[in-house]
Amino acid sequence: MTVDPHAPSKDVPSALADADGIHYASGPNALDDNETVAYPPSPSSYLDDGRIYQAANDDYALPADDAEQARLDNQHYGIKTIQGEKNYVAPVAEALPNQGEGKRAIDIGTGTGIWITEMAQEFPKAEWIGVDLVPVQRDDIPDNVQFVKDDITKGLAFPDESFDFVHGRFLLLGVRDWAFVIKEATRILRPGGLLLWVDITLPWPIVGVSEDEAQRIAPGYTKMLKAVTQATQSRGLENAAGQKVIEHMNDITSLENAHQVQINVPMWPWSEEPAMKKAGQVAYAIEQC
Repeated sequence: MTVDPHAPSKDVPSALADADGIHYASGPNALDDNETVAYPPSPSSYLDDGRIYQAANDDYALPADDAEQARLDNQHYGIKTIQGEKNYVAPVAEALPNQGEGKRAIDIGTGTGIWITEMAQEFPKAEWIGVDLVPVQRDDIPDNVQFVKDDITKGLAFPDESFDFVHGRFLLLGVRDWAFVIKEATRILRPGGLLLWVDITLPWPIVGVSEDEAQRIAPGYTKMLKAVTQATQSRGLENAAGQKVIEHMNDITSLENAHQVQINVPMWPWSEEPAMKKAGQVAYAIEQC
């Protein structure tokens, strides 16, 4: 279900009633006509060196164009592969029993909307809301999904205890104050609900290899990693986002049974293990974009 930008939808603040976006493509020039709509420049975006960027939040520095939407969807498939072709490793089914009947769920930083679209199909009786700085537009939106524009770093326009399941993923490049973000996510969570957050911690080491050895066997990768880490630090962002999230969860007394699961994601198809190899192939393809 798309949200009419000129008419507020049920239970969504009028200030947030807006929708646009893009579906999956294997590359910027491989967009399926029946699945994808390209982002045009708008008053809320700007063009820089041939790429389109959102203008709603200065902290988030990645593009918001066709190529980036394709990268995000490929990233989704890589993570899903690592997780055994599942969209989560937390007890989501317990938070959304009976296919989510009577429950509400929100995806913060929904990106292209691919994760929430698949989740809405898995839990078709729940109401799903996807939130992002950039409006989302897909051709395959289930009837139980709405997309709205909002920015969690400035506070979400939803009442306290609005959702049974709150999900966020990969916001390292858009968040400075993680304590506020986790408190805000907790504020809109109903008692007994589930908060699931997935994020990364920089730098990304080569597992089981020392820093000196990594420099010897993968000099290009380590150089890239150093540049990314320095870039995020220079912008005042938190490189240890994955670790900080669980720390802030533990600081909130209303949250119970906090658990952390660490997943190593391959950056190239080196593994003989099928799932790791497939995920590495996806990651390597993303690196070539």
